[in-house]
Amino acid sequence: MSQWNPNSNSNDVDKFTRLPANRSAGRPRLNTNPFDSPNLSNGERSPSIISNPFASEEDLNLDTRITEPNVAFATSPITNAHMPFGRGASSPGSQRGSVEFLSEQPTSPPPVGYFHSSFPHRRRVHTWRDSMSSTSSNPTHHRTESNEKMIPTANSTFVTETRSSVYAEPFPRQDLGRNGYAQMNFQPSMEDVDLQEKPSRRARASYYSISNIANQGRRTSLPRLIWAAFAFLCTFFIPDFVLLYVGRMKTTISRQSWREKMAMVYLFIFISAFVTFWLEYITSLFCDPPDYFKYSTVISPSSKYAQVNGQAVNMSHWASESTLAAEVSKYPGYDLSPLFPTFTLLAREEGNNTYSDPAIQACIGDLDMQYVADRWLIYRIMNDTGYSVDFTKGQLMSCPLPTSNGSVTGAPCFDHADDVAELQKGIKGELTYTRDYIYENRSSLPNGEVDGSGYVILYGKVYDVTDYLVSASDLMNFSSDIMTRKLVLDRMFLPYNLTQLLFLGLGQDITPYYTGNVSENADLYVACMDRLFYKGILQEDMDTGCAKINPALWATMGCILLLFLFKMNLSNLSRLPFMRRFLFSSSANDSYMINSDMAPYTMLLVPCYAEATDVLKQTIESMAITQYADSRKMLMFVCDGTVKHPSANRETYIEILDLLGYSGTEEPSPQAYASLGQGSKKTNFAKVYSGFYETGRNRVPYLLVVKIGNPREKDELRRGNRGKRDSMMIALAFLERCMDLANNRITPLEYQLFNQCYNLLGIDPRMFKYMLVIDADTQVKGTVLQKLVSRLENDERLIAISGDVRPANPEENVTTMLQIFPLYMRFFSGLAYEACLGSMITINGGFVMYRIWQDKATTSRPSVSPSRAAPYSKQSDDMDRNNLQSSWEANDKRTTIMTGASSNFSLSPPVDVLACCVHPTVLREFATPAADTLHMRNVLLLGEEQYFPIVLLKSHPRHRLGFEPDAIGYATVPNTFRNLQAQQTRLLRTNFHNNIEMLKVASQIGVSYWILAFTKVLDTVVSPVMMTYLYSVFIRFFIGYGLAYTVIAICFLGLVSLHIFYFLLRRQYKYVLWFLLY
Repeated sequence: MSQWNPNSNSNDVDKFTRLPANRSAGRPRLNTNPFDSPNLSNGERSPSIISNPFASEEDLNLDTRITEPNVAFATSPITNAHMPFGRGASSPGSQRGSVEFLSEQPTSPPPVGYFHSSFPHRRRVHTWRDSMSSTSSNPTHHRTESNEKMIPTANSTFVTETRSSVYAEPFPRQDLGRNGYAQMNFQPSMEDVDLQEKPSRRARASYYSISNIANQGRRTSLPRLIWAAFAFLCTFFIPDFVLLYVGRMKTTISRQSWREKMAMVYLFIFISAFVTFWLEYITSLFCDPPDYFKYSTVISPSSKYAQVNGQAVNMSHWASESTLAAEVSKYPGYDLSPLFPTFTLLAREEGNNTYSDPAIQACIGDLDMQYVADRWLIYRIMNDTGYSVDFTKGQLMSCPLPTSNGSVTGAPCFDHADDVAELQKGIKGELTYTRDYIYENRSSLPNGEVDGSGYVILYGKVYDVTDYLVSASDLMNFSSDIMTRKLVLDRMFLPYNLTQLLFLGLGQDITPYYTGNVSENADLYVACMDRLFYKGILQEDMDTGCAKINPALWATMGCILLLFLFKMNLSNLSRLPFMRRFLFSSSANDSYMINSDMAPYTMLLVPCYAEATDVLKQTIESMAITQYADSRKMLMFVCDGTVKHPSANRETYIEILDLLGYSGTEEPSPQAYASLGQGSKKTNFAKVYSGFYETGRNRVPYLLVVKIGNPREKDELRRGNRGKRDSMMIALAFLERCMDLANNRITPLEYQLFNQCYNLLGIDPRMFKYMLVIDADTQVKGTVLQKLVSRLENDERLIAISGDVRPANPEENVTTMLQIFPLYMRFFSGLAYEACLGSMITINGGFVMYRIWQDKATTSRPSVSPSRAAPYSKQSDDMDRNNLQSSWEANDKRTTIMTGASSNFSLSPPVDVLACCVHPTVLREFATPAADTLHMRNVLLLGEEQYFPIVLLKSHPRHRLGFEPDAIGYATVPNTFRNLQAQQTRLLRTNFHNNIEMLKVASQIGVSYWILAFTKVLDTVVSPVMMTYLYSVFIRFFIGYGLAYTVIAICFLGLVSLHIFYFLLRRQYKYVLWFLLY
């Protein structure tokens, strides 16, 4: 096989670079041919430009350029085209897993694996891009056909594998403007590519974007059809032309999204109305509210009820069974209270100073007023002709007849406890009075012939104090024709101030004066008056529903209370030492993590957008000084577009370069990659910066990727912006490519990342085992990496683990203080609760570490680097000087052919590791979905960091998520109410839609996951109306609406008190203030 030699003449070079002869003469040529070198003249073309069409001007300086991991070149026996060894080009002596260097002088190779660099007769290993490029209608089908069928010729290989580069080609340095954009009106297409033959249909299909191809075979599911139909039914009265011309919704997707949004509003209103209807009405059907009867209705000739001490009674059903029922049934419409006298509660046996009723004992016996009460009782009986008493037996013999107005005795008395109990079965309800009736029928007790009743009102209850005041006073002559009454202290068993208030307040409401005038035991005397003088209640104070006892309402609110208690107690119990050892702590010693020979390689990914410079400085500094070997960690920043903070004068990436101390003099060339954008933004360009960040004793390598956009975006404000999901995909896809360089295809950007990481920073990207993703406004503690890596190393089931995030500016103003307790509930309490259950479905996407790969077999100590089918080396010192090879046949898999020496660089995949977060299935599930519905727009554009854990659990159902409370980060929270409102709105939408997405996946990975996801969805939907109702409960509690609301309010106040108790127990006194403020 012929091979290229740098000392060959121009004719030999033309043999590799001559354009195909069958190019159409009438086809317009590109203004800048990517195969032309700007440094060569006389029509000569550089082989390095042929091998890497994305090479920049400095790549052509072969004497000063840093050596790159090269791929061998040879002439294909089929097409005579210059290409790397692959299925279209091979040598008899080539071995799988080797890379051939043809010269001592480094050349500029094509991207490693960018041309499909697998070897003959090997089945193709498919990656996430291959799966998304399939035109099969089944999205989960993996194609495993040979490369010869898929790519018949070398030139069609170029077309297929470089679809992104053909779409938007980088331009030579002299044609770029200050921002790296071409100063020409150029829109390349597939027809601009030189082909020896017309590309096949498969090659043309590969040109289209990932998302479009993925959507071509996607079928609309039945739930989606039902939801779309429901959304249309909710908004059918608004036709499309109104949305088009009035709402300015130009696309079908925007109009359908609006309809779905309105349908969700209707559903939320319906659910809120149903919850309110349940709490206010349905719960009242499960209780038995007391019945009320007007006094004028009961005491009337047509009434079938009788009154007994403020109760409406009907004993007609039991008239033939007992004397009591028969006697009561004789007098419907009458007041039978004299037959059931309450003053007998003051009777006691001789020598016994206690009363049988506790209330009477408390207000009389305990205050040594027994003898006063005895004198009142004797006076009361002796001066009432309606009662007949046998003093020898100490009992009533007869009571007043109901028809005699209480002056004629002859009716039986029912004063025994058994009689009172039997009367209870005939009670139908309480009597109600109006204020006007009480005032009009009041009595001033001027003489012995009492006209009217001495009623008073206290706390909505009506008391008849006529008999008490008559027996506690004497009638006296004030003048010849005027009589008055004088209180007698010897017969006044109630306090003088209370008795005076009762006498002066007849016919009135004495509630406003009662508490202030009865200075001692005011509530005690109310209970005593209930036993002796109760006659009913006011109509305006009667219970209209289940205000006293509402079991259904208690059960509903009790379930919510128990859920809160369960979550709060679990999250706080997780702080106990034995629970921490069981849930979070690892048995391994963390000290070996500091050792550079033992610590696994870890990438620290920081997606950036438009953060403030001081915040970025704190973030970079905190990550650089973490207690982790500098040689085992690497900072990687991905700037999402050329944007800047409102308070900054320069773009964010320039500020980061200054903070990192970047001292490069030459601007890196734009590198193309297939982004997750839509339409004209499917292809994006990025620049790669690298170096070492030095601070104190730390010297940490870093990579900075700046997405600058394609030439069509040069006039846009947010050039290159593709979102956080795209930023994560840059790192994840790059690491996935590195898992198998021999079989995977990489983009120019990924090639540049590999080149700078491997050659400039001295780190093989295939060694990265973990990746920490952290927001650019979050600072971490020094032990964060040790804590997270230790948990992942000692628990192979963990695929991702999140830390605890706290506010970095908690006391800046009131707005930041309002966010402290919600952050605690969301990032600690909620995560600790799920961790205790062992079924985490939520992680903090702004502070999480992912497992890139893991060992196939668990050993005593996990490995820190993957083993490969062939060993590899990076530095020139590893060259075998004693084993110089001169022929391809003599080369084995440990050596490569060079003109002067041989070097090892294995492209073989690792043989003892399994891909986790960079598994092709994971990346396909994460990158393929398109934001073409309202639901997916909220999932992918707002909650992409929460969507990735869902993809991980779906792709790896045997793995789980974790939480490490000792890994603490500090995030900068919004300091204005407007920003806070926007953040909370975005968070609410993100949580709801991601929990809906989790519900779809949870049924496949476990019942506990489904229960957690369902409760979180239910909490998101119902919590606003429940919180509003809870506020109304507290309002009713403070105004004294009823016992039912008092019980609920006290229970939830107990929950608040328990929160405060936990904070005090941990001596977090500031959290108590912040909790009360919240």
